[in-house]
Amino acid sequence: MTNGAGRLAGVSRQLGVALLLAAAFVWTAATVASRVFADVQTLLLGVGLIATSTVATVGMVVSRGMWARRLGLVALAMTVAIAILTPIAPLWIAGLALTAMSAAALFNPGLEIRRLPAAAGAPPRAVIAPLLLVAAPFLYGIAPEGSEPWALLAAGLSAPFVAFAYSTVKPGGLIALRYGWPAVALGTAPLMEVPALATSVLLGVLVAGVARDDAVKAAFHPPSEPGTRYQIPPELSPAEILDAADIDERGRPR
Repeated sequence: MTNGAGRLAGVSRQLGVALLLAAAFVWTAATVASRVFADVQTLLLGVGLIATSTVATVGMVVSRGMWARRLGLVALAMTVAIAILTPIAPLWIAGLALTAMSAAALFNPGLEIRRLPAAAGAPPRAVIAPLLLVAAPFLYGIAPEGSEPWALLAAGLSAPFVAFAYSTVKPGGLIALRYGWPAVALGTAPLMEVPALATSVLLGVLVAGVARDDAVKAAFHPPSEPGTRYQIPPELSPAEILDAADIDERGRPR
């Protein structure tokens, strides 16, 4: 009975956390329906909100790390920003309800979140850099109109791909994180209006600075050392090893 209740509680917590992802999709639909933003901004807002919510949800369900809960709170803040900027409509009401339920799940004391980093987990800086890129499209999309659309798209849509390449250890992922995306962000910044320009410069500098840390490289290319052999007297070797090698306790073939 106790095990069944525990499993049921675990499923309930996971469903509560999954409401965050549902809220992201509803708010994206509400943004499209409201027509408050230009097409490019709407696309960036949707990509940023869904990407951030997806990573946070998967992180809370799978790794249960503190970083995932904090990213979930960032996603909640994104939905609140959209709620403030879009008119009230049926999708708006549905999104607000899902945001409220998601907030209740995230602030639930029973939410299983690991308070300390995992012993074998990635260093904090190796986590911060890709998470900044995951949220980047939303930050570009929330800026007022006036910037070159292709510049916003180039900087905003490339960010999640670089985060994915680094996080999944794809070839060139570290170079793209350290140099490629910051160069895109800083190179397209002059083509943007002041709010988006400041966002692009700040993100480019932040990502480049964090990615230069040795821990970021170590998480992508873990250091490895060649194995070392040690001679063990046969009489100290486990019997199963001796049997597998077909030798006796004196090291002689049987």
